[in-house]
Amino acid sequence: MLGKNYIQIVNDGRLPEGMSISDLKKPHLSYPRHILLADVFYKAGFIESWGNGTLKISEICSKMGLPEVLFEQNEYQFSVTIFAKSFINEHENERLKSLILEIKKNKFISINQLAEKLGVNRSTVTRDLSKLKEIRQLNRKGSAKGGYWEVNHE
Repeated sequence: MLGKNYIQIVNDGRLPEGMSISDLKKPHLSYPRHILLADVFYKAGFIESWGNGTLKISEICSKMGLPEVLFEQNEYQFSVTIFAKSFINEHENERLKSLILEIKKNKFISINQLAEKLGVNRSTVTRDLSKLKEIRQLNRKGSAKGGYWEVNHE
Protein backbone atom coordinates (compact mmCIF):
# COMPACT_ATOMS: atom_id res chain seq x y z
CA MET A 1 0.00 0.00 0.00
CA LEU A 2 1.34 3.43 -0.91
CA GLY A 3 0.38 6.18 1.49
CA LYS A 4 0.98 9.90 1.32
CA ASN A 5 4.26 9.70 3.26
CA TYR A 6 4.98 6.00 3.47
CA ILE A 7 5.05 2.64 1.73
CA GLN A 8 3.57 -0.33 3.55
CA ILE A 9 4.18 -3.96 2.63
CA VAL A 10 1.66 -6.37 4.14
CA ASN A 11 1.98 -10.14 4.34
CA ASP A 12 -0.57 -12.68 5.52
CA GLY A 13 0.51 -14.54 8.62
CA ARG A 14 2.54 -13.80 11.69
CA LEU A 15 6.12 -13.97 12.88
CA PRO A 16 7.29 -17.44 13.88
CA GLU A 17 6.36 -18.60 17.38
CA GLY A 18 8.68 -17.07 19.96
CA MET A 19 9.91 -14.25 17.71
CA SER A 20 8.98 -10.65 18.53
CA ILE A 21 9.13 -7.36 16.66
CA SER A 22 12.16 -6.32 18.75
CA ASP A 23 13.99 -9.47 17.55
CA LEU A 24 13.83 -8.08 13.99
CA LYS A 25 16.01 -5.13 15.02
CA LYS A 26 18.97 -7.30 16.04
CA PRO A 27 20.70 -10.33 14.49
CA HIS A 28 18.24 -13.23 14.47
CA LEU A 29 17.56 -16.61 12.91
CA SER A 30 15.44 -16.84 9.78
CA TYR A 31 12.43 -19.12 9.45
CA PRO A 32 11.36 -19.02 5.78
CA ARG A 33 7.74 -20.09 5.27
CA HIS A 34 8.37 -21.36 1.73
CA ILE A 35 11.67 -23.24 1.82
CA LEU A 36 11.80 -24.04 -1.92
CA LEU A 37 11.01 -20.46 -2.94
CA ALA A 38 13.56 -19.09 -0.45
CA ASP A 39 16.16 -21.51 -1.82
CA VAL A 40 15.52 -20.31 -5.39
CA PHE A 41 15.89 -16.66 -4.30
CA TYR A 42 19.09 -17.54 -2.42
CA LYS A 43 20.60 -19.32 -5.43
CA ALA A 44 19.56 -16.43 -7.72
CA GLY A 45 21.46 -14.02 -5.46
CA PHE A 46 18.42 -12.13 -4.15
CA ILE A 47 19.18 -13.34 -0.62
CA GLU A 48 22.75 -13.00 0.69
CA SER A 49 22.23 -14.68 4.03
CA TRP A 50 19.33 -15.73 6.23
CA GLY A 51 17.96 -13.49 8.96
CA ASN A 52 19.41 -10.13 7.97
CA GLY A 53 16.72 -8.64 5.69
CA THR A 54 15.04 -6.56 8.37
CA LEU A 55 18.43 -5.31 9.55
CA LYS A 56 19.36 -4.30 6.00
CA ILE A 57 16.05 -2.47 5.51
CA SER A 58 16.59 -0.54 8.74
CA GLU A 59 20.23 0.21 7.88
CA ILE A 60 19.43 1.49 4.38
CA CYS A 61 16.61 3.71 5.66
CA SER A 62 18.91 5.12 8.34
CA LYS A 63 21.67 5.84 5.77
CA MET A 64 19.09 7.64 3.61
CA GLY A 65 17.97 9.78 6.55
CA LEU A 66 14.53 8.21 6.67
CA PRO A 67 12.54 7.73 9.89
CA GLU A 68 12.80 4.37 11.65
CA VAL A 69 11.07 1.48 9.85
CA LEU A 70 7.88 0.31 11.55
CA PHE A 71 7.36 -3.45 11.87
CA GLU A 72 3.85 -4.39 12.99
CA GLN A 73 1.92 -7.57 13.55
CA ASN A 74 -1.72 -8.25 14.29
CA GLU A 75 -3.73 -11.43 14.52
CA TYR A 76 -3.77 -12.01 10.75
CA GLN A 77 -0.86 -10.18 9.15
CA PHE A 78 2.62 -8.75 9.40
CA SER A 79 3.57 -5.40 7.86
CA VAL A 80 6.64 -3.28 7.21
CA THR A 81 6.16 0.47 6.82
CA ILE A 82 8.90 2.61 5.30
CA PHE A 83 8.37 6.32 5.80
CA ALA A 84 9.35 9.12 3.43
CA LYS A 85 11.88 11.74 4.49
CA SER A 86 10.68 13.58 7.51
CA PHE A 87 8.53 16.59 6.74
CA ILE A 88 9.03 17.90 10.27
CA ASN A 89 11.39 20.82 10.87
CA GLU A 90 13.78 20.94 13.84
CA HIS A 91 11.59 23.23 15.99
CA GLU A 92 8.53 21.04 15.38
CA ASN A 93 10.62 17.95 16.09
CA GLU A 94 11.48 19.16 19.61
CA ARG A 95 7.84 20.02 20.29
CA LEU A 96 6.69 16.62 18.98
CA LYS A 97 9.23 14.88 21.21
CA SER A 98 7.88 16.83 24.19
CA LEU A 99 4.33 15.95 23.20
CA ILE A 100 5.17 12.23 23.03
CA LEU A 101 6.95 12.46 26.39
CA GLU A 102 3.83 13.98 27.99
CA ILE A 103 1.67 11.24 26.45
CA LYS A 104 4.03 8.57 27.79
CA LYS A 105 3.63 10.10 31.26
CA ASN A 106 -0.18 10.13 30.97
CA LYS A 107 -1.84 8.29 28.08
CA PHE A 108 -5.21 9.83 29.08
CA ILE A 109 -3.98 13.43 28.80
CA SER A 110 -6.33 15.81 26.98
CA ILE A 111 -5.50 18.17 24.12
CA ASN A 112 -6.09 21.14 26.43
CA GLN A 113 -3.72 19.71 29.03
CA LEU A 114 -1.08 19.08 26.34
CA ALA A 115 -1.44 22.65 25.08
CA GLU A 116 -0.97 23.99 28.60
CA LYS A 117 2.07 21.81 29.35
CA LEU A 118 3.74 22.64 26.01
CA GLY A 119 2.87 26.34 26.13
CA VAL A 120 1.12 26.33 22.74
CA ASN A 121 -2.47 26.73 21.63
CA ARG A 122 -4.98 23.93 21.15
CA SER A 123 -4.84 24.10 17.32
CA THR A 124 -1.05 23.59 17.38
CA VAL A 125 -1.45 20.47 19.53
CA THR A 126 -4.25 19.18 17.27
CA ARG A 127 -2.05 19.72 14.18
CA ASP A 128 0.93 18.03 15.89
CA LEU A 129 -1.19 15.05 16.93
CA SER A 130 -2.47 14.71 13.35
CA LYS A 131 1.11 14.75 12.08
CA LEU A 132 2.17 12.06 14.57
CA LYS A 133 -0.82 9.93 13.59
CA GLU A 134 -0.02 10.40 9.89
CA ILE A 135 3.54 9.17 10.33
CA ARG A 136 2.14 6.38 12.50
CA GLN A 137 3.98 7.24 15.70
CA LEU A 138 0.75 7.73 17.61
CA ASN A 139 -2.74 6.20 17.72
CA ARG A 140 -5.90 7.23 19.49
CA LYS A 141 -7.73 4.33 21.13
CA GLY A 142 -11.36 4.70 22.14
CA SER A 143 -13.52 7.80 22.14
CA ALA A 144 -12.42 11.43 22.25
CA LYS A 145 -13.54 11.78 25.88
CA GLY A 146 -12.90 8.30 27.31
CA GLY A 147 -10.05 7.10 25.10
CA TYR A 148 -6.29 7.22 25.42
CA TRP A 149 -3.13 7.72 23.35
CA GLU A 150 -0.82 4.92 22.31
CA VAL A 151 2.78 5.58 21.20
CA ASN A 152 3.72 3.12 18.43
CA HIS A 153 7.51 3.15 18.50
CA GLU A 154 10.38 5.00 20.06
